[in-house]
Amino acid sequence: MRTSNLVFPFVAVLAMPGLACAAEVAAEESSEKVAPATPSDAGRTVALDAIHVSGSADGDTEGSGEYTTRELSVGKLSGSPRETPQSVSVLTRQRMDDQNVTDLAEAMRYVTGMQANDTTTGVVNIEARGYLVDNYMIDGLNARGGQGMWGASFLDFSFFDRAEVWRGPSGILQGAGNPSGTINLVRKRARREYAVSGALLAGSWDRYRAEADVTGALTADGRLRGRMVAFHDQSQSFVDVEYRQLSGGYGTLEYDLSAATTLSAGVMGQWGDLTVNLGLPMMADGTLLDVPRSTYIGAENSTKDQSSIRTFVELEHALQNGGKMVATASKFRRFTDLNRYMSQSTVDPETGDFTMRANHQVSRQDDLGFDAYVLTPFSLLGREHELVAGVDYREFEGGLPAGANWNFTANINDLQYDYALPSQDVPAIPKTRIRQTGTYAQSRVSLADRWTATLGARLMWWETDDPDEPEIDQKLDAEFVPYAALMFDVTQQHSLYVSYSSIFTPQEERTVDGDILPARDGRQWEAGIKGEYFGGRLNAQLAAYRIDDTNRALTDPDNEDFSIAAGEVRAQGMEAEVTGQITPGWNLTIGYAYTETEFLEAPVDQQGQTFNSTFPKHNFNAWTSYRLPGDLNAWQIGGGLRSASAGSLESGGVRWQGDDYVVASAQLGYRFARLGNLMLTVNNLFDETYYERFGSQSNRQTRFGAPRNFTLAWRGSFGG
Repeated sequence: MRTSNLVFPFVAVLAMPGLACAAEVAAEESSEKVAPATPSDAGRTVALDAIHVSGSADGDTEGSGEYTTRELSVGKLSGSPRETPQSVSVLTRQRMDDQNVTDLAEAMRYVTGMQANDTTTGVVNIEARGYLVDNYMIDGLNARGGQGMWGASFLDFSFFDRAEVWRGPSGILQGAGNPSGTINLVRKRARREYAVSGALLAGSWDRYRAEADVTGALTADGRLRGRMVAFHDQSQSFVDVEYRQLSGGYGTLEYDLSAATTLSAGVMGQWGDLTVNLGLPMMADGTLLDVPRSTYIGAENSTKDQSSIRTFVELEHALQNGGKMVATASKFRRFTDLNRYMSQSTVDPETGDFTMRANHQVSRQDDLGFDAYVLTPFSLLGREHELVAGVDYREFEGGLPAGANWNFTANINDLQYDYALPSQDVPAIPKTRIRQTGTYAQSRVSLADRWTATLGARLMWWETDDPDEPEIDQKLDAEFVPYAALMFDVTQQHSLYVSYSSIFTPQEERTVDGDILPARDGRQWEAGIKGEYFGGRLNAQLAAYRIDDTNRALTDPDNEDFSIAAGEVRAQGMEAEVTGQITPGWNLTIGYAYTETEFLEAPVDQQGQTFNSTFPKHNFNAWTSYRLPGDLNAWQIGGGLRSASAGSLESGGVRWQGDDYVVASAQLGYRFARLGNLMLTVNNLFDETYYERFGSQSNRQTRFGAPRNFTLAWRGSFGG
C-alpha cells in the first residue's frame, strides 16, 4: 500500500459528523424500540455483563457500554470532550474490554495520532506529534516515562477505568516535558453496590490470562467501601525464546467522613519476569533483514525481573456551590534486574556477522507526588464561570547505572542462544533527584452567550541534585508557563476553538564554558472544530496544529565535546477523530493523523530534513463493535483496521526505507443469558508481514508486527 492511498481514510473521518447527524435522526425514530444508553442507565443491572453502577465518580466509564465519556478529568476543569479546547481522546472501559487491552502499548495502538513502539519485551515508548511522551499521569499525578529499559514498567490496565490522552504541550498540567502530550490513567473506584466480575483469556502462543474484580460496601450504611482487583498473565511469543509472566493486584478503600467529604487510599502493584528482546539490526548496505518473524537476537538467560508498587491517599470535599477541594499524594516505585543481549552494529551483507553486546543492569525509579486544588464556579458580571487553582510537588529519584559491557561477534545465519554472561559487578543505582514545585490556575470564562475563554498559567520551580556529580546540578526559579484558548459555539452541537500552549523543558548538556544550556522553550498553536451528538454519546473533532521547539542542544561546531542552544524544530499537522455510539448497540472509533516534522535550525546536513523520520506521516486507526438487533441481539460483531505510512532512517550516509502497512482485525461474540460474554478476536486477519517498529537505531530495535493470532475471551459479572 502506497502513502498516497493513506489519504482516503481522512475523507471518511471528515464525513463522519454528517453521518452522525443522519444517524441521530434514525436513533430518535427508533428510540421507542431500543432505548439508547444514558448516564441514568448506569444503575441498571445487565446480567453477566460489565459492572453496572450508580452514583459513579465524574467521568467514570465503567458500565456505560460506551466509547466516550461526558466528563474529562485530565485538565481538572469540569467539561466534556467538546468543551475542552485541545485534542483529547478517551479510551473507555468498554473499549478496552472489546479490544482486549491489557497494557499501555495495546491501549495506544488504536488512539488517534499515537505511536506505540515496543523497545523490548514489556517496555513501550509512546510518541505523539513526532515527540516521545516522557511523562504520564495516574489520577493526575506524574509518573516519569521516557526512553529506555527502566522508564516504562507501568501498571496493568485491569486497574483502570479509562485512559485520557491529551495531545500537544501539557505544561499547564504537569510542568516540564516534551510537547508530545500526556496520558492520564484513571483508576477504578470502590462502589456502594456489590459486584463481582471476572475475565478469562486464551490465545495464540500459549497466552493465558485471568482477572478478578470485587467491589461493594463494607458497612450497612455504605460509608465504607472497598475494591480488589487481581490478575495473572503469561504467554510465549511468535519470536523464538521470548516469554512473559506477570501478576498483580490493586486494593482500595473509601470512607465518607461526612456527607461532603471522602477519604480514599490504596495500593496497586505488579511483578513478574520476562525475556529481554531488543529487536533486530539492519543490514549495513541500507536494506532491512529478510529473516523469519520468529528470529530472536539474544540468549536464553537474557531475562528480566521487574516489579512496581504505587501507594496513594486522596481526600475530596464537595463544596456547597457545586465545586470541590481535592488533595492527593502518592509514591510509585519501579525496579528492574536484567541480563540483556543486543545487536550493537549493523549486519555485514557479505558474511552475516554483526557485533553483539551483553551487560547486567539493575535500576530503580521512584516518583513521589502531591497535588492539592480547589475547583469552584463563580459569578461575575452576570455570567457564570469556573476556576481551578492549586499547588503540586513532584520528585523523581533513581535511574540506570552504567555497567560493564561485553562485546563479541555473532552471525545472523547461525544464531546461538547459549551465551554465558561473564560475572560483573553492577554499580550502585544513581541517586539523581529531580524536584519540581508548581502553583497553577485555570479559569473558564463565559464572555458571551456563545463565547468562552480558557486562561491559565503555571509558575514552577525546577532543580536537580546529583551527589555523585554535583557539577551538573541546576536550579530554575519561577518559570512561567501560560495557556490560553478561545471557543465559539457555532450551533448547539458544534464549537470552534483556537488554543495556545507553551513549552518548557530543562536540558543537561553543557557549553564549552561549563554552563548548562538554557531550557528548551517554544509554543504550539492549535485550531479546530468539535462536535457532540446523541446527548454526548458521540464526539467528533478536527484539529490543525504547529509546534515550534527552540533552544535545542546542538553540537558546538568549534568543540564537538560540548553543545550550544541553537537548534529549532517544527512539528505540524492535523488530526481527525470520531468516537462513540452511532446507533444503539453500535460503538465506533475512527481517527486519522497527518504529521510533519522538520529541522528549522540545525547543522547544514540536517537543515530542512525530517526531525523524526521513523514517525509515520500518515496514521489511520478504526475499530467498531455492533450488537445485532432483535432476535439476534445475543450476537456481537466487530473489527478494526490500523495503517501507517513508511518510516525511514539515515545514519552515516546510509538510508534505510520502511514500507507502508495495513493490518485488519475481526471479532465475533455471543452473550449467554447467565454465563457472560464470549468473544473471539482474530488480529492481523490477512497475516500481513510488516515491520511495526522501524528502529530509531540502525543496530537494533527494529521489530516485526505480530503474525495472525487469536484471542478467545470470556467476561462476566454478578450484581451491580
